[in-house]
Amino acid sequence: MLMTSEALLQTTQTTACRWETPTRYYVGQVQENLFGQWELLRIWGGRGNRLGGMLVEPASSHAHALQLLAAEAKRRGRRGYSLVSPHANQCDASIKASTLPCLTS
Repeated sequence: MLMTSEALLQTTQTTACRWETPTRYYVGQVQENLFGQWELLRIWGGRGNRLGGMLVEPASSHAHALQLLAAEAKRRGRRGYSLVSPHANQCDASIKASTLPCLTS
């Protein structure tokens, strides 16, 4: 059975959180790739410059990817980053529950 592009978009869910310090930023995003596998996309860099990097970490399931993102949230907090996602209050509460609907699209 072929899926229409609208049906495909409805089945794909992305969750992301953004953290910042005065000089650095970090983004963690749970997403499903084109092959239907879940992954954690990590993006980091300096604010005000073009330096940075990106890493894609595969996960065995959506729940595993959310656990990876929760672990990253704890790491960012220990390193002095502040959560600045548009839905930061939801993301903070979800981190404690190990599910992260920070930015769901």
